[in-house]
Amino acid sequence: MIHVTNIIHAMSGHRNPNLLAIRLGGEGDITGSDHVVWTNPRGNPCTSSAVLNDGILCFVTDRGLVSALDAETGEPYYQQQRLPNPYSLKSSPIGGEGRLHIATEPGDTVVVKMGPAYEVLATYTIEDEYFMGSPVMVDGKIFLRGRNKLCAVSEKN
Repeated sequence: MIHVTNIIHAMSGHRNPNLLAIRLGGEGDITGSDHVVWTNPRGNPCTSSAVLNDGILCFVTDRGLVSALDAETGEPYYQQQRLPNPYSLKSSPIGGEGRLHIATEPGDTVVVKMGPAYEVLATYTIEDEYFMGSPVMVDGKIFLRGRNKLCAVSEKN
């Protein structure tokens, strides 16, 4: 297990998109200094946040392209892998129990394995809903706020 220490990740997918890994402790303008550990100008989301798990930084673009980078080095495990269908996204993915849960506007939630290889584990659909709010995980259940309902999803035991 890798632990990232003393590094923050800041991201913008709008004008001049960039993801920066910044070592804490700098002062003033740190541009071009060794406090900027690495940058990634490719495939960064405009809306959603990234998820950091076991040293892997995962993020999804607004068009459903998933990337996973080594959080300390910025080296890609994979970049801009397309979800199973063309999706539009506004919500941030959530991570838990080794999985990345990605709620889409059309009402599907795609579950991707959180690890160095891209692998879609499942897709589930809640009919007549769309999701723009980020899901929340509580006690092993995923809560999704849709247009008309609050939905709770869990694995069958």
